Amino acid sequence: DMDTGAVCIGGVDTTPADGFCDAGGESSSTIDTDGDGYPNDDELFMQTDPLVDCPQVVGSHEAWPSDMDNSATTDLLDLLPFKSAFNTSVGDGNYKKGVDLDASGSVDLLDLLPFKADFNVPCTP
Repeated sequence: DMDTGAVCIGGVDTTPADGFCDAGGESSSTIDTDGDGYPNDDELFMQTDPLVDCPQVVGSHEAWPSDMDNSATTDLLDLLPFKSAFNTSVGDGNYKKGVDLDASGSVDLLDLLPFKADFNVPCTP
């Protein structure tokens, strides 16, 4: 697990939700180290690997948020986890951080938007 309470260069502490800093030592919610379209802060929230854009071990390495089954392709099977989590929020029994693709604390229609750009797109580990 990543230490999300690290101190940034320049002595600026990050909050537990951040974990990454830009070159100036300030935390930023827009930095996307692996270039997969999901900011590091959101990936830490969803518990995917913010340093790698594609599963290094297919089936088990959670690296690309829209690829829910870690198959290295975002496809219809990746929509299945939405069924039980749809219209839930943090604290609800069926809420799943990994399905909350906009890291808003609620699973709703906005979480389906990333699938449009990622659908049927494979990645290469």
